[in-house]
Amino acid sequence: PEHPFVHHRSQCFILTTRLQDTNMKKTSICLLSGLLLLSSCLDEDPKYMNDSSVVYTSEQSAQIVLNGLYGLMAVQGSFAQLLPEINTEASGLCWTSYNLSDNRCQYTNGQIPVDNEFNNLVWGALYQAIQNCTNFISELNGPDAGQWDSKANMIAQAKFLRGVCYYQLYTLYGGVPLRVEPTTTENLNLPRASRQQVIDQIVKDWTEAIPDLDDESKLESGKPTAPCKSSAYAYLAKLYWLMGCNSWAAEDGDPWATTTLRQSWPEMQPSRTYFTKAKEYGDSVFKANVFDLERDFRTLFGGNRVSMSDEFVFVVDATMNTTENVGYNSLHWTFSPQNCSPGETWGRSQPSKSFYNWAN
Repeated sequence: PEHPFVHHRSQCFILTTRLQDTNMKKTSICLLSGLLLLSSCLDEDPKYMNDSSVVYTSEQSAQIVLNGLYGLMAVQGSFAQLLPEINTEASGLCWTSYNLSDNRCQYTNGQIPVDNEFNNLVWGALYQAIQNCTNFISELNGPDAGQWDSKANMIAQAKFLRGVCYYQLYTLYGGVPLRVEPTTTENLNLPRASRQQVIDQIVKDWTEAIPDLDDESKLESGKPTAPCKSSAYAYLAKLYWLMGCNSWAAEDGDPWATTTLRQSWPEMQPSRTYFTKAKEYGDSVFKANVFDLERDFRTLFGGNRVSMSDEFVFVVDATMNTTENVGYNSLHWTFSPQNCSPGETWGRSQPSKSFYNWAN
């Protein structure tokens, strides 16, 4: 069954990434807080839809809403904490210092009940981002929206973000409900789509976004670091590589892949088909030549905040929402040893012996 939407107050005040002007910050926070509070309530006639003639009349107002979509990617339930945290814990690469009944230990043990708090937070955060992306796309394509040169690019960015969210849901749950139209009372209770239907939607979002994305990623005042064409190519290569590995596992006799996976994915193709597509998109990334490796490894991991790098395929900046020395991005809290630096460092996820042996 589909999980309910989850809204967190913390999601309302981190939505103005890199807005430099103080007055613009205040305006953006008020507007986006109102939009997201309304979007989390499944009203029959939501007010933000009625106000679209005001919100989407100009590039500036639409950009504020688009910044909010990026902000939804940097909340506790998604990339700022739980997605990297629970994936690491479930991988067997680390152990957690919490008691055995804790949400984290359930991931470490590979026994995750439906009512796991982190499971519900991730589901809610990703679907909140998806729904807001869908509303944004629908409104900008609607008859009441204004016209400006960057409009198609904004829609492409929203499609790229929605594809990223569905990719994360796919890797965790397989088939999930597809919300590609604004939510109404008629489509509130959507059935779970098949694994292949979710794959098709991810590919559709990313391939449709490519023509209108920029040729290169740019860092502009007042805007997040937007994905470029090569960002979408790279993610498509990643998706097809994943499918190729899954298919390869089934061909190699892996128990899960030959039973559960095949049953839920009867459309599975030979692994060579997926690897060929992965190479095709990967070659597109290399051909564009917009990404590069840093010359010095310490540039990325030397302890200093990196605002832009040629290595960044797609960036969600979760460092701007800070209170004194503590940022909302809790990856620092989670993985850093206790008392290793200013601010919170809990060291609750620590490398396992198997990971240590593998690294050696």
